[in-house]
Amino acid sequence: MAQKKKIFFTYSENENDIKQFSNLCLHFSVLQDKAELWYKAKLKGGDSIQEETAKQFSESDIFLHLLSVHYSSDEACRKQFNSSVSEKKVIIPVLLSSFDWQSDKDFSQVEAEILPPDKIPVDLHQNFNEVCTEIVQNVRQAVYGEKAVTKTNSSRPFYWILSAIVLIIGVLTAISVNNSFADWKITAIVFLMFVTIDLLILRKLLFPTNISSLKL
Repeated sequence: MAQKKKIFFTYSENENDIKQFSNLCLHFSVLQDKAELWYKAKLKGGDSIQEETAKQFSESDIFLHLLSVHYSSDEACRKQFNSSVSEKKVIIPVLLSSFDWQSDKDFSQVEAEILPPDKIPVDLHQNFNEVCTEIVQNVRQAVYGEKAVTKTNSSRPFYWILSAIVLIIGVLTAISVNNSFADWKITAIVFLMFVTIDLLILRKLLFPTNISSLKL
């Protein structure tokens, strides 16, 4: 069995950054047979923070830098970022949240490697699970040469079309009921029934569920 790759996560101590890291790290558990994950929360009480971090840094193969405005202003994070660049490590920056990273000479030099591929920050994506899955797939491709699964939304058009059909039927039925009974209350109830069915069809498209936070 091939030796595991060690992935070193660098992130700021900001509460939102830690929460996003925790959720993203959970998605990386699918690589447990191929990769060893290391991050600050793995430091033990008796460890010398600087010595242990330096040891893990030197032993790591891949560096995931979780970029945010808090990361950019964190001296320790920037030092680890610049060290990984100067030592020509495998660097995979992940854009957690919006900030002017394009104007930062350190971050702009690795623009081609920044994930997500669309360069839209993780926290702006509608579905957190989906973007995290895409990030993990891209890391697998970059590190292990495994082709990323093409993201498909084949089911989405079907649900939109079905929703449109149900809405049209609802309108036509409401018109028919109104012509038969000439009662706006009955008409409104019938139409609302179809609207409810429509919302149930679109529920997962309009209100995607996000993964709960992983406590480390």
